[in-house]
Amino acid sequence: MADANVRIPAEARDRLAEVAAAEHLSLRAYLARLAETVLTPAERAERAEQARQQLQAWNGYDHRHHRHRSPRRRARPPPGAGRAPVTGLHVVLDDTAMVAAGRGNLLASRLIHRAHTEPGWYLYAPACALVEADRERPGTAAHLAALPAVTVLELDLPAAMAVATDTTWAQAHTRYAASPTPDRPDGAVVATVDPSRWKGEPVRVIDLTP
Repeated sequence: MADANVRIPAEARDRLAEVAAAEHLSLRAYLARLAETVLTPAERAERAEQARQQLQAWNGYDHRHHRHRSPRRRARPPPGAGRAPVTGLHVVLDDTAMVAAGRGNLLASRLIHRAHTEPGWYLYAPACALVEADRERPGTAAHLAALPAVTVLELDLPAAMAVATDTTWAQAHTRYAASPTPDRPDGAVVATVDPSRWKGEPVRVIDLTP
């Protein structure tokens, strides 16, 4: 593969080099890997169409037939959340949002489709919440896991330790997934159709209630 010279500001080069070194990669290897994760406009359009077809087959949603209405955000940022800038919007679906999507909730479906269409939107489905949603509405887990823009979060050891102290695994895993991390210092927003269950919790909420 032939190399190409690209001129960027020295500050940007040094920052990228520092990130690459932290991952034990050369700057060249890091940039090559980074390029593989970025979708071209054609690839994003293809993925959006794939999501539209899957959503239409799953719950009948087709964004071309519905007028746009944004979901409502509620609650303040969690106390102590970092102030560093975060690129994009990170959204964790709780089990009620997953079930609602399967039942054709327009806001939930629009949120899922937007994550496939627009850069900077990231959707997460905690495994415990996915199990609970599938119990409520069989087939939900398979449909959500098949969507390219939805990242299923496994129950790793730190998550398991957090969940073990709670009586509701689905809600506990969702809350843990929305907590601030080094990659997301401001945490993530929880999408739900039951915002009352998150009252008093240290999370921000997107209300998907019709």
